[in-house]
Formats: sequence, C-alpha cells, structure tokens
Amino acid sequence: MDKSALRKQIRDKKRAMTPEQIEEKSLRLSQLFAESEAYRNAKSIYGYLPYNQEVRTVAMLEKALRDGKRVAVPKCYGEEMRFIWMDDLSLVEKGYAGIPEPIADEPVADDETALVLMPGLAFDPQGNRMGYGGGFYDKFLEKENAHPTLALCYDFQMLEHLQTEAHDIPVDTVLWALGAFMETVYVFLLIALVFGICWLVDKAFTRIFRNQAQHHSGKAVRLNKHYCTMGLVLVVLGIGSVISSSSETLLLAGGGLILLVGIVLLVYYLSTGIFYDNDSFLFTAFGKKNRTYRYSDILQQRLYLVQGGQYIVELHMNDGNTVVHVQTQMEGCREFLRHAHNQWCQQKGLDPETSPANFDPDAFVYFPNQEEN
Repeated sequence: MDKSALRKQIRDKKRAMTPEQIEEKSLRLSQLFAESEAYRNAKSIYGYLPYNQEVRTVAMLEKALRDGKRVAVPKCYGEEMRFIWMDDLSLVEKGYAGIPEPIADEPVADDETALVLMPGLAFDPQGNRMGYGGGFYDKFLEKENAHPTLALCYDFQMLEHLQTEAHDIPVDTVLWALGAFMETVYVFLLIALVFGICWLVDKAFTRIFRNQAQHHSGKAVRLNKHYCTMGLVLVVLGIGSVISSSSETLLLAGGGLILLVGIVLLVYYLSTGIFYDNDSFLFTAFGKKNRTYRYSDILQQRLYLVQGGQYIVELHMNDGNTVVHVQTQMEGCREFLRHAHNQWCQQKGLDPETSPANFDPDAFVYFPNQEEN
C-alpha cells in the first residue's frame, strides 16, 4: 500500500473514533508517558497541542509543568517550525492548517536536549514514522539532532512495518495504547499462557526428574498451582525489571530480588509433593532427600489447626526420624489420606471401618493420634 492510501486508511480509522474512545486511550497513554524513562529524564518537553482526533496531550503537558519541567509547543512560520516556551497552555489560537499554536512568538525554546513529542499517522516497532506530509519535524530534527524523541499513538496506528525514505527520521520511543476491551482480552490470554507454561514446566520436570513408579501412577498430592503461577509471574517481572533497569541500582536490586523469590516459589512447587500407588508412597520436599515408604510404615499422626481454618496432618513414620507433612489445602490431600488409611489397614491386617478407634475422616483423623502410642 502506498503512503497516500495508508494515510487515508489511518485517517478514516481516526475519524471513526468516538470522543469516549479518544479520552480513554489518551488517559492510558498519559499514564504510560508519565511512567516512561524518557519523561523521567527530561528537563524540558517540546510537545504539541492535539488537533482533531489526535491523542489528547494537554493534560500531559500540564503535568510536566507541575513536575517542574519546561514546556514548549510548535508554531509554524511558512515552512519553518519553532518551539515557543509556554506556562499557560490556554493562550493559543488556530494556526497552520487549523492546528492550535501559541499566540505569542517568544520566548523561543532553546533546550537542545529537550524531549520532543512527535505526532504522526503511523509507526512501527522499529520507530519508523509516517507523518502528515508536511515534513516539519524531519526538517527540525535535521538541524537539532541531539533531541530524544517519543511518539504517542493508538493501537491501529502501530503497524508491523513501515516503508521509509532517506529523509525520514525514526522515533526513539513509541508508546501505544489498547482500548479497555482489548486490554482485558490480553490479560485473559496472559493468564491462560501462564497456566499453560505451568503445565508444560510440570510435565517436563516429571519426564526428566521423576522416574520412579509412584511418579507415573497418576496419583499425587501437590501444592496449589498458585505457587507455580505466582513464581512464573515474579520471574517474568524480575527479568523485565533487570532488563529495563538501565544500570539503576535500586531497580536492578529490586528486580533481582523479585526474580529470586519467583525461582524459589517455582522450585518449591516442583520439588514438593507425595506420589503414591497401591503399595507405597514417595515423599519429596524442598531441600530434603526423597524417601519411599510402605503405608504400614506410618506409626501415628498429629493434627494442627493453622490460619484460615486449614489443617496440617503430620504423619510420623516408624523410622523415628521422618515426619511427612500433609497440608489439607494441597491438591489431592483427602484422596491420598483416604487411600493411605485403606492400604495401611490392609497391610496391617486391620478393619478399615474400626481402625484406628477414633477414625474420623471428616476431622482428618486417619491414623492413631500420637498420644495413643
């Protein structure tokens, strides 16, 4: 598609936007802009005043003034564009092509390192920009090429790739915003992706490290998948913080800590569990050696009530050294305890209906209490 056809297509999409959509996306972009490194580092902003359906920049520039930054907006003189310092963004009038411009002609902005906000019709991830056809910004930046540049655009203005010409000057940073519906869709897709990765990681871990018979029985007591999900989320956030830290010590340290906590949660989830079949069960715990027991090795139990109304069932083994902790909020807990009780009785030659004397599955009592022995 040639430039004229592409410009028409983007203009048509902009004209189709409702005022509510423009305000909604502009608000999101103002948040992204205020959080950007380019904004934080800027002492001055060379902005622009919105025209027609452009991103509403006035609130962003007013915030910059409140934050102690100097603000300038462009004014056209024939084919030349100059930036004028402004303290009051209401002192404007229609100028070139009906675009709002400062009424005053001075003071002319003179910060050669000011952050320049670049309007445009379309952009791509490489920072290539298609303007409105006047070439004002390209000419300005040819003369003052030390400025960092940033563009704000709607989602449909961000294209996969733009054809450029020799005189086109790319933008350093492009911020773009989705609508509320699409952001919700992406959140749900991200959640589905995280759960999918959890499942794949668990399956891969099983194939590589879990090679005993109990691992392949299909019966297990596992920690809640929230541990895996939270671990993955923290790992992603930690990596993102480290990558974007730009050598900022605090951000780098915080990202490293988040990454470490995420890795610990993942390792804890993957390494903790009880895997069992009809003859025995395998107990695995973070930082401990895996141990296999017959059900008849269970000597007694102790029950603890913990916060939230949950219980921990301690299974004391007859070797005198091992205590197997079964948390009632773990997935598959009741099924394991019921199965373990039945097999314990069978291996000891006891009646499952009457052994032990205080058997009460509703109260998580499956084996003799410690006091009884």
